[in-house]
Amino acid sequence: MMHVEPFELFGRTGQDFVTYAEDGLERFAARLFDGGSTLQIRWTDHVPRTLLRLKDVQQVAGGRAAFDTLTGQASFELREMIIAGEFNSDRAARLLCRALGGRWQVDVVPRPKSLPPAFDIVATKLRDAL
Repeated sequence: MMHVEPFELFGRTGQDFVTYAEDGLERFAARLFDGGSTLQIRWTDHVPRTLLRLKDVQQVAGGRAAFDTLTGQASFELREMIIAGEFNSDRAARLLCRALGGRWQVDVVPRPKSLPPAFDIVATKLRDAL
């Protein structure tokens, strides 16, 4: 079950979207500032389940127009896939398209000077050509 928790940070407000496990630990957490279009994913435990959780966030936050950018640091599981060359950005974009609608582009951005290697994942909803 997704919990929606309002927050205020440095004078800005928004909503946190959190899913807890039975033991009370976070399994997914994301933040959307009021008036913003970037969903900041702070924590996720499993990549495939994340797609379902993103769809839940989208519905709760107001539908397809709720956000057009996703950002977050790659989880351990995802980082290992990236390092092994097993992460496919095009496939990830297609999965996002199915889950959230629209067309998405997914980029892997290495964090400079991070040891062990760390990566940010940035997904951007593409605008349809006119």
